[in-house]
Amino acid sequence: MPPETRPGPRPDATPDAEPPATAEVTVPRTTVEYPVPRATAEHAVVTESSRLTPGPGRAVPGRAARVGLRLFGLVGLDTAHHDVPQAVLPDTELVVYRDVGAVVEPSPYTAEPLGAVALERHRSVVDDVFARRSIVPAPPGTVFRSREALASWLELHYFSLVEALGFVEDRAVARVTVSWAADADAANRATPLHLDSGAPGEERAESDALVAEAAEPFRALRREAVSLLVLRAEELGEPAAAYASFLVERARWTQFEQAVAREAQLRPGLQLRVSGPWPPYDFVRMQFRG
Repeated sequence: MPPETRPGPRPDATPDAEPPATAEVTVPRTTVEYPVPRATAEHAVVTESSRLTPGPGRAVPGRAARVGLRLFGLVGLDTAHHDVPQAVLPDTELVVYRDVGAVVEPSPYTAEPLGAVALERHRSVVDDVFARRSIVPAPPGTVFRSREALASWLELHYFSLVEALGFVEDRAVARVTVSWAADADAANRATPLHLDSGAPGEERAESDALVAEAAEPFRALRREAVSLLVLRAEELGEPAAAYASFLVERARWTQFEQAVAREAQLRPGLQLRVSGPWPPYDFVRMQFRG
């Protein structure tokens, strides 16, 4: 598996001198999208909330750091058969509302920037949970003020969260990279963890040509997947190539890999590579907005 970094989205927050007593939320907006090969939409389900952490760069004056709960992601629980463990992984906890569990750990309720260690911890927990069951990943750095605030948020957004969990159940992300054959090794450094990183690059013309060439194999592979998302190289800060993420049924992962191999044989001038299975970062994303 290639080395990976995960810049990940950060929750937007309003810089308040005093943190809210509970997490204030807006009415959730839920959309389920099945992008066509040239689509640029980022997510299948969006849950909006606000003011989960103090504002960026602002500590709470005159008060020691409060201990909150850092959210890693959400999992479905089979409550009818008493599938309600105390934790999914060691050193984590579950906050449960009905059949939805929030995977959390204690964390300071502050606006400190998310460092490399915390980001790696987030990646590790999400990957470990994903190896055991389906998960809707939370944005790295999402901290709720209290267990009660998180429980209230789960209750308020319950139906949106259940829809998100249903959308990713028994599915995984395959990232397919298409590059000119001579540039394959350099281009394949991108993984789904590079989303939202980097600034627009200077290889737009070459990238456009590759995207055009990749359209047909992406369209063919779409028939083997539940959903497709195409990302441009400059969006990822990576070498010129065409990148697509496919949401694939886990039971059909081998068939999808075989389909990629067939498409590669049909196009000797292109290099096609598939990586994964990855957690569904590309297709289900929670966005916390003020």
